[in-house]
Amino acid sequence: MSVKKLPNKKWQARVSVKVGGEFRTKNGNFKTKAEALDFEREWKGKEASGIELSKQDITLPEYMREFIDLYKSSKSERTQEIYEGSYKKILGKFKGRKLVNITRADIQKYMNEFGKHHAITTSKKLFQHLHQTITSAINDGIITRDICAHIEVTGNDPVKAEEKYLEFEDYLTLLQYLYQEANYNRLYMEFALFALQTGCRFSEISGVKVSDLDFKKNTITIQRQWIERKKKSGSAKGNGSSDRIIAVSKPFMNHLEYMLEEREQSLISNNIKDNDYLFLTNEGLHLQNDSCNKNLHGLLKKLNIKRINMHGMRHTHATLLIYRHRDPWYIAKRLGHASIKELDRTYGHVFHKMDAENDKFVMNDFGHDLIDTPKNKIIPLK
Repeated sequence: MSVKKLPNKKWQARVSVKVGGEFRTKNGNFKTKAEALDFEREWKGKEASGIELSKQDITLPEYMREFIDLYKSSKSERTQEIYEGSYKKILGKFKGRKLVNITRADIQKYMNEFGKHHAITTSKKLFQHLHQTITSAINDGIITRDICAHIEVTGNDPVKAEEKYLEFEDYLTLLQYLYQEANYNRLYMEFALFALQTGCRFSEISGVKVSDLDFKKNTITIQRQWIERKKKSGSAKGNGSSDRIIAVSKPFMNHLEYMLEEREQSLISNNIKDNDYLFLTNEGLHLQNDSCNKNLHGLLKKLNIKRINMHGMRHTHATLLIYRHRDPWYIAKRLGHASIKELDRTYGHVFHKMDAENDKFVMNDFGHDLIDTPKNKIIPLK
């Protein structure tokens, strides 16, 4: 151990500590001798307390990456995607920030800022993942204090259910525009049109291949999803339980047939190897959800339509089917829901809106118009 004054009038502290069975030297330059002595005492105190010294330089994002890969890799694809989303948010804010130097005040300031622009449910989910990471770091002996303790999580009110889909007039406006303007050079438009016409999830559309299109039967087979973080395809949601064949309109299949010609020209001109995926960028990559949403928001603003995300295309598709009195079993199967219960949980508010219309139908002498017709004579019971 040594503390000495440097020619530039700063103070240098050097301390030797045992890390993983080997002695390593920790250095620091400070303005005052007192700060240098504090540094020396701090590292000796860490060594004596049994803190994991080999990871004292690890950043918060780096540790969170290790935590997710080690403890969350066995979770479902959807759960892993949610954790990945939290990791990206933490990386964007705390990149390069050592875990040991982050304070509770830093966490509170971050959550306050995050809450200004996100729903309270999103804020709570992010904080849950962050707190799990910090708890793991404490258990690993990297830090000693819970910097997530007693943090106030804030956020905006959740988006109302009716704000997640387009009303019928806006749907028609967007649908007509997409049919007229969408092409392979505006790939996000083709993607949005596909979602509107099929109700598929973003990852499912990314996983659709040309070979999944049946132009004779006017159907599309959904049997995989693209997992962006792994850069590969996998089973559809529910390990294949969402596999289905979707019937679509003849005009839409005609549109896809023309799009395939543009797709082939694009791949050839950009020297991209054709791996059969329906939607590929000029670089041969899959579309990113964030970039699609950004472009879609700009288009909706141009058309004077309320802002919704790409997932809102799926909600719009489902809502339109419900309002047109399609059978709930059919809708659930088409959307890849496991049951009608899942359909009701997601779109119960839409079914509720139709109660008045259904009541009117039942109260309008339901059944009496059939009683006296010759084909429906009542047979008395013996």
